Amino acid sequence: MVRVRHQDDGLIFTVENDGAPLTDEEIAQLILRINRPEPSKDGRHLGLWNVNQRLINFYGRDAGLRFDASDLGGLAVTFRLPMKGGHTVESIARG
Repeated sequence: MVRVRHQDDGLIFTVENDGAPLTDEEIAQLILRINRPEPSKDGRHLGLWNVNQRLINFYGRDAGLRFDASDLGGLAVTFRLPMKGGHTVESIARG
């Protein structure tokens, strides 16, 4: 399931699945892995690391990926994109 909602001066995106749930420890490890300055040498979670770095580099620290247990039973991944004057930063940059 994908949800988008407007909150304050940004858009909140949440992607959830109903897969196998992760423990709090597994979620904590995932958060540590994607917030390292360099990707893990074993290549695990490289895609999530890449997306997280791009969000942070383009939109700032508050835009990074957040992980929680999903109400559907699996994992919920959330990120925030800031808006200025009703437009995302990217739409302003593109004109």
